[in-house]
Amino acid sequence: MRAPPGNLVEEVMPSVFLPISNDAAAVRPIGRRPWWLAAALLITTIPTLAIAQTTDQAPPAPPASTVSTNAAAMQPPEDLQFMPRTDTNTGGSRDTEPPWSRAVDDAVQARALWYLHQGLSKHKQLLFADAAALYQRGLKHWDHPKLHYYRGLALAKLGQHLAAYESLSRALSGPRQALDADERAFAQRTAQDLMAGELAAVTVRCATAGAAVSINGKPWFVGPGIQRKIVSPGSYSVEVSKADHVPVTRLTTVRGGESALIEPQLVHNRDAVHVQRRWSRPLPWLVTGAGLLAITAGTGLFALSSHHADEGRAMLASDCSSNGPCAQNRGLHRFERAAQEREFSIGLLAAGGGVLLVGAGMHYLNRARYQDNEEAGGSRMELVPLVGDSAAGAALTIDF
Repeated sequence: MRAPPGNLVEEVMPSVFLPISNDAAAVRPIGRRPWWLAAALLITTIPTLAIAQTTDQAPPAPPASTVSTNAAAMQPPEDLQFMPRTDTNTGGSRDTEPPWSRAVDDAVQARALWYLHQGLSKHKQLLFADAAALYQRGLKHWDHPKLHYYRGLALAKLGQHLAAYESLSRALSGPRQALDADERAFAQRTAQDLMAGELAAVTVRCATAGAAVSINGKPWFVGPGIQRKIVSPGSYSVEVSKADHVPVTRLTTVRGGESALIEPQLVHNRDAVHVQRRWSRPLPWLVTGAGLLAITAGTGLFALSSHHADEGRAMLASDCSSNGPCAQNRGLHRFERAAQEREFSIGLLAAGGGVLLVGAGMHYLNRARYQDNEEAGGSRMELVPLVGDSAAGAALTIDF
């Protein structure tokens, strides 16, 4: 990744001077001394040398890839371009500050700047996790594009590419005066590099008004509209739902540098399925009605036959004496008519009951069968050849 413009922190390299004497007279031979005196001198000299080496040694210079040689590098707080320019001693005005900075209190700005420079110090030491955490703390005080900018660079070093892209995008979407030209150009190039190889995009175009779109179970936006989301490479599930509509789920897998376009089409529940029946809906009702009508007619005719039989008994009682022949045959005729009516009524009842059972069966067989419109079709005929060792033929399948 390219090195960001500007030095992260000021280099401080203290000089170390070691006094050395060239006077030969100062060098005197050391005579014999007791061995314990030499050991004592050695023991007291070693810690002193170690302490001197620790305090005088200059810190190691950072790698060249982390420090830029740009002359317009960010300096300590008094040199920062977004530092408040109020002179409290002379009663200066903040009118020279940009409008987006003028509304932020001086104390809040100073706190955010302190976190910024602490983060820059960690950044220079290649402690990117600590630097990103400090930048994030500074953003809680002041949502400044420079904090987003350096946080994005630190997160990119940590391999958190999606978070880095989001921070850089926030930095670029802020006021143009907050970043200088070099920083803005570098942020744009870094974001483009991340999109080219480390990130992907998922775009959803939804034309249904009021449709709720979510990705991996998290709400995204409400249609109609088109939205583009930057994501890490992987598999994603896009769900689109609306009341009284069949929900749609689309799965997509994107790799680094790729972009996926999803255009879900919601269908109303009444239009989502194709209803199939064996017969038209009135036919089973007509059969059932015919059966009920036959049963009703048979019941009425059975009652009429019973009435005619009672009349025949009464006529026989009045026309025939107990000891002689009948004067008339009216009663016999009534009995014969009643018997015929009863036989016919029983036939009607039996037929009506059978027709009623047929109607009930037709109702059951004529239940609605739902099928997706995409799968629905008309009659289908399939011919499959069958070839055996000693015979050959074909199997014909017809769906209707």
